[in-house]
Amino acid sequence: MHDQHPDQTRSSHPGAAETNGLGTPRLDHTSTEETFEFDPNALRMVMVVWKDAESQGGPTWEDTDDMLEFARRPLTPVTTVGLLLHLDDEQIAITDTVAMDQTGGVTKIPRAWVQRFEILTPTESLPVLPEHRDETNSTRRVG
Repeated sequence: MHDQHPDQTRSSHPGAAETNGLGTPRLDHTSTEETFEFDPNALRMVMVVWKDAESQGGPTWEDTDDMLEFARRPLTPVTTVGLLLHLDDEQIAITDTVAMDQTGGVTKIPRAWVQRFEILTPTESLPVLPEHRDETNSTRRVG
């Protein structure tokens, strides 16, 4: 019998009506017929809370008590925030950086490992940062 995390009983796609109480949709790892494909003109910032696989030990013999202690230790939750690139029944793929026709590194997370998924929305406008000027050396250039 599989124990379900309370968040895993929520709806299974980003447009779902159910939310986390803050108005942001949740996603569980149940099958969905919807997929998401990246649109550089409509970026979606997301947060994924998931449990990662772990291993310990190497090619030499290990102490049994140490390995049993490691084996019984709960998996650590991981939180990843980024721009959603792809979503399907198997995985969620996100990146941290998007340029004209390039992206930064991509993290692919198996849907079965996901405990919580939220589409992040701004709560207020942030002021535009002023251009940085080095007043001590106005002729200094970078590059």
